[in-house]
Amino acid sequence: MMCEICGRPIKGKGREIFVESARLTVCHNCVRYGTEVQKKPMQSDRKLAFHPRKEDYEVVDEYPDVVRRGRENKGLTQKELARTINEKESVIHRVETGHMRPSRKLARKLENALDITLVEKMSEPEIVHTRRYSDELTIGDIIRIKKRKS
Repeated sequence: MMCEICGRPIKGKGREIFVESARLTVCHNCVRYGTEVQKKPMQSDRKLAFHPRKEDYEVVDEYPDVVRRGRENKGLTQKELARTINEKESVIHRVETGHMRPSRKLARKLENALDITLVEKMSEPEIVHTRRYSDELTIGDIIRIKKRKS
């Protein structure tokens, strides 16, 4: 088995890591370049060709305008809204001016108080990982090729 980062043969069992959402099998020297995959005790060792989509919730990009319009529609001042959700007035001001992105917890408080939608479901693209042949290029091969050309 070859390391998918440096291209060296892996002695023993390779270690799996995530590098920017890609799952790679690497040698013990290259583990530091990613986050090691933690296996569950009952998980089988077979490799999946398709990984399930990871869904996450994220605050919308236009949150300053959404919060300001929601507060104005309710007829509240920044001070009144802050008191309602048990936050500081400066936090509301920074959110409305875009200087602070609200955490999911704060966003949920604002959603409940103002009847607005700040958090939406985001999904990562599906990653297909089927490389198992040593004749394909690795990141290490590409680096060596670029160094030779220089």
